[in-house]
Amino acid sequence: MAKAKFTLSRKAAISVLKSEQMRGILGKAAESTAKKCGDGFEPSLSVGWDRHRGRVTAQSAEAKRRQARNHVIQRAVGGG
Repeated sequence: MAKAKFTLSRKAAISVLKSEQMRGILGKAAESTAKKCGDGFEPSLSVGWDRHRGRVTAQSAEAKRRQARNHVIQRAVGGG
C-alpha cells in the first residue's frame, strides 16, 4: 500500500487562522474561560501577522492574587 503525502499550504493555513470564524471561536472560548475564572478576569482578542489570539487576564488585585496562588486560568481551561 502506498503512503499518502500531505503538503500544507502556509498561505491557506494563515487564511484559516485569520478568518472571522476563527475570531468568533476564540472570542467565545476566551469569554467562557473568563466566566469560569470569576470576577476580575477579562477576555481579550488581538490579531498578529499570522493568526488571531485570545487571552484571559487578571485585572483586579484580588484576581491577580488568585491567579498567582491557585493558577485559576490554567484550571479553567483544564490544564492544571
